[in-house]
Amino acid sequence: MGVVFMGDTLFTWYGAFAESQMERKYRCSCWPEMVGGGARTCALAAFGFLLAGFFLLPEEGMTPLVNFLVFFRAMVAVTGLLPLILLETPYSLRFTPCLVAAFVICIGAYEAVAAVLTYTPGLEYSPPYTLLIVLLCYFLAPLTLKYTMAAGLIASMIYISALRVCVVHEWSDLFQLIFFFAIVNVLGTSIFIHMGKWRRRHFMDMAEICQLNEKLQQEVMHKEEVNRHLEHLSITDSLTGVGNRRKFLDMADLERRRAHRYGTPFSVVMIDIDHFKEVNDRYGHEGGDVALCELTRVVEAQLRGSDLLTRLGGEEFAILLPQTQKAEAWLLAERIRQVVAAHVVSIGVVHFSITISMGVTDVRMGRSDSVKGLLNRADRALYKAKARGRNRTEMYPFTQSDEESMV
Repeated sequence: MGVVFMGDTLFTWYGAFAESQMERKYRCSCWPEMVGGGARTCALAAFGFLLAGFFLLPEEGMTPLVNFLVFFRAMVAVTGLLPLILLETPYSLRFTPCLVAAFVICIGAYEAVAAVLTYTPGLEYSPPYTLLIVLLCYFLAPLTLKYTMAAGLIASMIYISALRVCVVHEWSDLFQLIFFFAIVNVLGTSIFIHMGKWRRRHFMDMAEICQLNEKLQQEVMHKEEVNRHLEHLSITDSLTGVGNRRKFLDMADLERRRAHRYGTPFSVVMIDIDHFKEVNDRYGHEGGDVALCELTRVVEAQLRGSDLLTRLGGEEFAILLPQTQKAEAWLLAERIRQVVAAHVVSIGVVHFSITISMGVTDVRMGRSDSVKGLLNRADRALYKAKARGRNRTEMYPFTQSDEESMV
């Protein structure tokens, strides 16, 4: 199997892959198409061969010899149709090379019989159609060299032997014809091997291109995954896992636009942990981090799937409440405040509680508004909650008296 042909170690001397596994892949991938092409070409050749026989009738007339040759042609043509008949069956891949080879041998037998029956002096010195048929066999049956070479040699031997036995009794008179057949078979074998190598190189190139495309697709998918991860990191708070300030600004602007367009309510709740510096001073930064994480867990348990909790920075958080009236947001904030106050933060054997102050506001309908305006109003409500003793929830006041009282 590892014999080198023309310095190429990838292939055997007859043009197949030296590696059996690669040859099996090639045949599984390419042979169905090649078998179909060979079967259709063989059927077309059979039809042309049969059609050529009918041209003998106007020239020679309905003689017994012509009738016999036409009938013989029809029988050979039927042989050429067999690969096409078996094309859609499970036996196609196995028997098509044999049937194509048998068709070539039958043509060689017909040409030999026709040459003997219609022999004229000097026929042995003129190239017969069998030469062309044998050469075309190597082109049209590119599946297995042993079948193609056997068909070419057998057809050649049948033609030469028929002339030698029946009409020409000296081998010397057939030397030129033997030489022609030898050249045709050697040339056909060489062409067959080179075409087989070319097809297999093309198969390797296409397989390499497919591998490169698959690798490129995997790299693209990996980059997309990395980009999604980076995008997630860019809008996620690394400590608590909730959205960060950028996430809040993006989603708040989106909900603000939706509220203005469809007239749906939209509220914002600002949260600040009371005396958070004392928590850090008493329990250390680890205690402060645990308190922040516990707060996000408790608050998220009270929210709907459409609500969004974000960390604006430090101990400040904000909740986006789509399709929520300010009064409903206040009730939710109060429930959250009470749950947080009742929750116990544990760090080993240390246990403590925290409280939060909250400011509630909503989007302004029928007037220009901005995310910055929302934040400012929620922050002013939060400031009011802190000014009134902390651990409470305040709504942003819209009356003139409330505005003046906060100044």
